[in-house]
Amino acid sequence: MCIGDGPPRPVPDLWARLCARVWLAGAPGLFKETAHSPEPGCLAAAAVRTGVQVDAEARAVAAAWIAAAGPAVGQSQLAAFVTALSAAADQSDPVEAPALTGLREALRGRLTVSQLEPLTATALTAAVRTDMPRLPFLYAGDLGPALRDRLASRLRSDIRRGLTDPASPPLGRPLALLRIAETVGVDHADLLPELTSRAARAVFADPEGAAGIEEFRSTLTGSPSVRNAVVDRLDALAAEDPAAGSRVLAALPLEVDRFSAPHLLLCSLPVPEGDRVAAVEGLLRAGGLSPMTAPEALGTAARRVWAEVPPTGDEARRLLAATGSDTHRAAGTLPFLLRAAFEARPDDEEAGPLATDLLNSFAPDLTARDRAALDLLLYTDRLGTPAEGTEWVRHLTEHTSAAAPLPDALRTRAERALARRLLAGDADDIAELSDLARSGNTALLAAYAEVAAEDATARRLRTDPAYAAACFRDWSSHPGATPAWDKTRLSLLTTVLRPVVRTLPAEEVRQIEHLLASHRSTLAEEFRAAHQGRLTRLTRGLTTRGRRRGTQS
Repeated sequence: MCIGDGPPRPVPDLWARLCARVWLAGAPGLFKETAHSPEPGCLAAAAVRTGVQVDAEARAVAAAWIAAAGPAVGQSQLAAFVTALSAAADQSDPVEAPALTGLREALRGRLTVSQLEPLTATALTAAVRTDMPRLPFLYAGDLGPALRDRLASRLRSDIRRGLTDPASPPLGRPLALLRIAETVGVDHADLLPELTSRAARAVFADPEGAAGIEEFRSTLTGSPSVRNAVVDRLDALAAEDPAAGSRVLAALPLEVDRFSAPHLLLCSLPVPEGDRVAAVEGLLRAGGLSPMTAPEALGTAARRVWAEVPPTGDEARRLLAATGSDTHRAAGTLPFLLRAAFEARPDDEEAGPLATDLLNSFAPDLTARDRAALDLLLYTDRLGTPAEGTEWVRHLTEHTSAAAPLPDALRTRAERALARRLLAGDADDIAELSDLARSGNTALLAAYAEVAAEDATARRLRTDPAYAAACFRDWSSHPGATPAWDKTRLSLLTTVLRPVVRTLPAEEVRQIEHLLASHRSTLAEEFRAAHQGRLTRLTRGLTTRGRRRGTQS
């Protein structure tokens, strides 16, 4: 037996089984032959080489020992061991399969291709059939034509089943199986689109993690057809998310060009500084791309330039004018331009003209919701102009309903525009304020209260007695119209108007009273009571009286 120097060690079951097999096979000479080594792999290797039937665990230990022994094993013994192991191996044993692959990798270069070929076929079969995560890497010359054809026939169903296994990580075993399918000639073209799509999505989700997966790196370097298919899918994803495309290229420095991957190419280029509309043109020029011949690249370049926020109204109008609506239609950039309109800042004066441009340029392409949202934007811009018409609350509510679900920025813009218009202080707008009070629309009332509480309103209250009188008139009107209106107006009277009035000189306070008396004598009395600190009692009385009369005060 293979007994070395040193204290005795417990004899594992493997030793007992192995020694029993050797003894029963009538090969006691193997004990003497391997007595120089205390490793079970030494005796197991000798047993396999001489044809002794041992179990899968013993063969795995033998393969590992041979792989580690290096040049200590003679060439003839090595070749004999490989031949015997290839014939005896259990190609469905999950313990033996990794040892076969490891031995094959260790013996590359130590045996000729023809000597290694039986082990290559055995290791490959075992790895595929046992669902081993790490599969052998094959080169075209590792298998002769006859054996390659036999393997293709033998492994076709196993390989195709592994390629379509949804439980397998998309960047691991399926990609290795694709390489094997290519090498041995298993048909897989019908499975390639879904497999490469899964792989590309996984790369986009975690580029840094993908860069550390050996099977993925091996596929990119060892399988041109699979690599090209994956890159093609990555390019399509980069068109939708250029920022993610840039992260992919930072983690996986792929070689891309304007013919095979124009979107990834744009993701690899630095964004020019300065004017952002000019930057789009500069980025396309640097990539050798033209929006006229490659309109799909226009959207990618635009999303790279405006990576965080959409263009301003002016920038979007200039971008549209630079190439025309037909190019943008082909590029699929209408959603990008719509976002510029819908997410425009409240002070962006070009948002309305942009809405007009989009309605004129893309009328057949707009959904009913998009058209309604653009109409709302235009209506919002008409407030405060001769074209504003009447019944603002009703029109705004109808436009909002037609455009639902409304982008938050556009909703805020519309609500604040109405609030500013109602807070302009015009005497002719009392009917419009009545519509707001009776609507009970909490969103509109909240926007009204928010604008009324801004510093600009407070400054005007302090410097314009007529405006202060108008605000008191408005915030004292329609008591009891709705609970939401009462809550809003009473809050404005106590937290916005009263603190300002208390800081005004007596002459300006009397001027406010005079203006209110000219509107209605009791209104001046109510203002004096409020100024003297009796606002809570007064407004409670106003509410009661309003409910009794059922009319505005």
